[in-house]
Amino acid sequence: MRALLTLLLATLALASSFLPAEARSRRAAPVSGVVVDVSALRARGLTAEADIIQRAISGEIARNGPRGRVHIRVTDLSLTAFVGGVGNDAGRFGGGGNSGTDYLQGDFQVLGPNGEVLAGRPLLVTAPASSGGAWYLPGVDQRRMEALGRNFAGWVRRYGG
Repeated sequence: MRALLTLLLATLALASSFLPAEARSRRAAPVSGVVVDVSALRARGLTAEADIIQRAISGEIARNGPRGRVHIRVTDLSLTAFVGGVGNDAGRFGGGGNSGTDYLQGDFQVLGPNGEVLAGRPLLVTAPASSGGAWYLPGVDQRRMEALGRNFAGWVRRYGG
C-alpha cells in the first residue's frame, strides 16, 4: 500500500513538471499565516494577559482558521471582577449587580494572495465568567482568557470563511 502511494505521488510530481510555468504558478499553495496584534493590551500594561490571548487565538486559528493570511487586532479585554455575581439580589433589583460576562473586542481581516481583503469585520465576543471553571482554583483567569480567545477565533472562522 505504501509503495502504491509513493508511486502515485511520484507520478503526480512528474506530471506537474510538464505544465507551463504560468499554470504551475496558478496552482501554488495559498499564502497563509496568522498575525494577532495585541499591542493595545500591552500599551495598557496587560502584558501577561496579551500573551495568553495571543496564544489562544493564534493556536485556534492555526488549527481551524480561514484560508489565507489572517490579521487580527485585539483592542480591549474585560474580565468580570466576581464570577459569582449572576443572580444576586442587588442585580435583580437594579442595584448595579454583576453581569458575570467577560468581553474581548477587536477586528480581523482575511487577506488573499495579493493582499486583497477577502473578509473582515469588528468583533465583540463574550463568554460567561464561569468559562474558566471554579473561581477558587488556581489559573481561573488564564482559563477565562483562553476561552475568550477561542471564542474570538471561532467567530473569525465563521465570518472569515
